[in-house]
Amino acid sequence: MSRRARLLIFGVFFVLLAIPVVHVARGWAPVNPMRFRMVGQTAPEGNAGPLSARTLTIEITNTGTVPIYLSDAKLLAYNPARGRRHVYAELEKFYLPITSFSGDPFAAKLAPMLPGTSRRTEVRIPEEAAARFDSSAPTIAYVYFSGPKQWGFDLSLYLIQQVPLKLARHVPKPRTDSATTPLEMAVSPP
Repeated sequence: MSRRARLLIFGVFFVLLAIPVVHVARGWAPVNPMRFRMVGQTAPEGNAGPLSARTLTIEITNTGTVPIYLSDAKLLAYNPARGRRHVYAELEKFYLPITSFSGDPFAAKLAPMLPGTSRRTEVRIPEEAAARFDSSAPTIAYVYFSGPKQWGFDLSLYLIQQVPLKLARHVPKPRTDSATTPLEMAVSPP
């Protein structure tokens, strides 16, 4: 085989290998890929007592270029009594239906949010907190990981199960990312 043919084969192989490496590197840890927008609210439920609450409808949009797994999200607002941000509610997580994966039905898997897609969720905040909520700038603190990082999680779990116990603790595990973003208001706050 001539030298030119070997260089051509090496070049094609290198380009084909570089494509998935670049894809994983670009999508490994996207910065602040989610947008949260309040699109609706309901009147207080129950008596006017301490147990009454408002229900807020929040739309979650993946503005990134890779699938995102949202593992935790909290609605925060400034509480002047405490002098810091206070957690008002946790947003629900989106799981795949049990029929979509095999194995333990209690080991639910998070459902990915594909690029450009939106989902809606509802959160309840106490009525007594509603006055503080509208006077502050509410934010969402969330924990997430990308599609390529999910592959890293899966590979890490597979390797931990396959290697001897002494080596399993040395298998690297990807870490989740976190971000805080303002809650956009499509409707006026409660």
